[in-house]
Amino acid sequence: MSVTAPATDPAHRDRLLERLQLNRGTPDPAFDALTRLAAASLAAPIVLLALGDAERPWIASHVGWDGSALPVPRVWPATTGACTFHGDSLAFGAGQPVTFGGSTVGMLWVMDRVARPLGLAERALLADLSAMATGVLEQHHDRLVRQEQADHNARLAQALQHSETALAAVHRQDSTETRTAQRRLKAVENRFRLLWQTTLDVVIMLDERSRIQFVNPAVEQVFGHTPESLLGEHLAVIQPEYLREPHRRGFQRYLDTGERRIDWRATEVVGLHADGSEFPIEVSFSDMDVDGQRVFAACIRDISVRKAGEAAQRAMAEQLRHAQKMESLGVLAGGIAHDFNNVLAGILGNATLALEASTASATAAHLLQIQVGGRRGRELVQQILSFARRQPAVLAVTGLNDLVTESLELLRATLPHGVRLASDLSATPCHVHADAAQIGQVVLNLCTNALHALHGAPGTITVGTAPVALAGAAAEHRRVVPGRYVRLWVHDDGHGMDDATVARIFEPFFTTKPAGQGTGLGLAVVHGIVGAHGGSIEVTSQVGQGTCVEIHLPLCEPGPAASALAPLPQVPQGAGQHVLYVDDDDVMRVMIQRLLGRLGYRATVCDGAAAALALVREDPSAFDMVVTDFDMPGQSGLQLAGHLLAIRPGLPIVISSGNVTEQMTRDALQAGVRALMHKQHTVEELGQVLARVHT
Repeated sequence: MSVTAPATDPAHRDRLLERLQLNRGTPDPAFDALTRLAAASLAAPIVLLALGDAERPWIASHVGWDGSALPVPRVWPATTGACTFHGDSLAFGAGQPVTFGGSTVGMLWVMDRVARPLGLAERALLADLSAMATGVLEQHHDRLVRQEQADHNARLAQALQHSETALAAVHRQDSTETRTAQRRLKAVENRFRLLWQTTLDVVIMLDERSRIQFVNPAVEQVFGHTPESLLGEHLAVIQPEYLREPHRRGFQRYLDTGERRIDWRATEVVGLHADGSEFPIEVSFSDMDVDGQRVFAACIRDISVRKAGEAAQRAMAEQLRHAQKMESLGVLAGGIAHDFNNVLAGILGNATLALEASTASATAAHLLQIQVGGRRGRELVQQILSFARRQPAVLAVTGLNDLVTESLELLRATLPHGVRLASDLSATPCHVHADAAQIGQVVLNLCTNALHALHGAPGTITVGTAPVALAGAAAEHRRVVPGRYVRLWVHDDGHGMDDATVARIFEPFFTTKPAGQGTGLGLAVVHGIVGAHGGSIEVTSQVGQGTCVEIHLPLCEPGPAASALAPLPQVPQGAGQHVLYVDDDDVMRVMIQRLLGRLGYRATVCDGAAAALALVREDPSAFDMVVTDFDMPGQSGLQLAGHLLAIRPGLPIVISSGNVTEQMTRDALQAGVRALMHKQHTVEELGQVLARVHT
C-alpha cells in the first residue's frame, strides 16, 4: 500500500508546530497512549513519534527508544507508507508521515532489531495510528483556538465596560467641556466599532418580534449572509425549519412570563447556513432596555471544529478500546495455544513411540489415526496463533481445495438449523503459494460474515473455486499482474448491502453490526491477508439479493507429493550424552525420557527449576545439555537458563514452548540460550536440535 504524504514547506511546517505551542519537555498523555498502542498492536519493541524533520526532530513520545544508542532514522519518506532499512543495530523500520494543516509535520516509526515483513493489514493499521496522531494535533489546535476566543471575548467585555464608564463620564461633563467630551465619545465609538467588526463571534441584536436590528460582519463568515441582507429579517432565516416554532414559543413565553426553559448563557443548537447546510453553534442571549424598548442580544459561535475534535477523540477512544480488546484476545489465544500444545506434544510423542513399538497392524492403524488427529489439532492451534498475530506467515505450496474443505468441515458444526453450506470446488487441483492457516482464516471469516448476513433466517452459503486467467483489463481492474489465478468465492442469499456500505467494508473498525457484536476487523484482516499473498478481493452486493465476495490468488505448480502420515525423517543419534530435561508436566517427562533413550542419550528428568538448579550446583559438569520447558510455576525456563549459565557458562540450553514468540526468541538468544523448540513438534525436532547445539 502506498500513501502519498502532502508536500511540505519547511517554513510552513515550522509555523504550524509553533502555532501548536507543543512543549518539548512535557510528556503528552495522548501521544504516549498512541505509541503504546502502536507497540502493542504491531508487536514492535521500538516506537518513535517525532515532529519536525530528520535534522531537527522533536521527540513527542517513544517506546523502547534510547536516543544515545538509536538515533532518529534519517530516512523520512515523503511518498511511501513504509520502508525497510538497515543500520544503527536495526534490521526493520516502518514509517508513516503525520500530517496537519495540509503539511507533513512528523513521522510515526515502528522499529525492530529483527528483520520481518510488513503486511498490508499492518501497513493500514500504521496509517490509522498516524491519523490518530493527526487527531491529537487537531485537538491541541482546537484547545488553543477556544482559549484565544475566550481571551478575545474577555477583552471585548472589558472594552465595553470601559466604554460605558467613558460614556457616563461624558454625560457628567458640564457645557464648558463639550468639545472634549465629544472627542472622547468619538474615541469610545471607534473602539466599540472596532471590537464589533473584528470579533469572530456573530453578534445579533433583535427586537421583541425577533427581527434583526443590528448584526456584525462575522455573520458573513459564519452564516454566509452579508450583514446588510439580514437587517429587518426574522431570526428564522438562520434557523433550521424544525427549530423555528420551538424558538417562537419559548421566546413568547419569556416575553409574557419571564420564564426561561433553557440556560441563556451557552446553549448548543443548530444553525442554518445560506447554502442550506446545517452546522452546530453555541448561543448566548441577554436582554436590556433601550429608550423604553426591549432589545435582545445574541452572541453566536460556530463550534463545528470543536465538535469535530470531540468526535475524533471519541473515535480514537473507540479504536483504542477495540485494539485493546484484540490485544487481550491475542494474549488469551497465546495462553490457550501454549497449554493445548503441551497436551498435543504428549499425545503425538507417545503415539509415535507406541507406533514404533507396535507389532500388531490393527493397533498401528489406530495409532496412525491418533497421529492424524493430533496433527490436525496442531494446525488448528497454528490458526489461532496466526489470528492473534503471534506467528509469522509460513508460505508453502498448498492445495486450495483441501484448505476450503477442511475449513467448511470446521464450520458445519456451528451452522444453525435451516442454513445450508454448499461447495462448488474445481475438479482441477488448484495450488497456491500461501500460509495455510491464514487462507483458512480467510475462508472462515467470509463464511461467518455470510452467516451473519442471513440474520438467523434459512438460506444457503456457497463456497467455490475455479482456475482462471487474468490479463489486460481484467488484471488491471483487479490491480494484479497478468497470469494464472484461482478464483475463490463465497456467496450468500442474505439481505445484501447498499453501495455506500460496500465502499467501506474493508475499513478497520467499520461494522454494520450492533454495538458489542462486532469489532469491524474481520474483513480488514481478510483484505490484508489477500494483499500479502499477491491477490485481489472484490465484493458485489444488492439489497435484498445477497452478497458475493470474490478472491483471486496466484496459481502455482504443485510441489512434491507429501503424505500426512509419512515416516519421520532420519535424525542424528546421540552417543550417550547426558541430557537434563525440566518440565512440570508428568506426561511430557515420561515421554521425553523414553524418546531421549531411543535417540541415544542418557536422560535425567526434573519437575521444576528448583530441582534442576540443585542437581547442577551439586555437579556442574554432570550434564552435557539441558532442555527446559518455558512456562513453569516458580521460575520460567528463561529464568532457569540464566541461573544455570551463571553456575556453568557455556552450558548448552534448549527452551521448549507451546507458543514460541518473536519476543521470546530475542530474549532467549540474548540470554545465551542455544536454541528454542516448538513443544508440539518435539518428536520431529528434538534429535535435530540436540545434535545442533552440542556441536
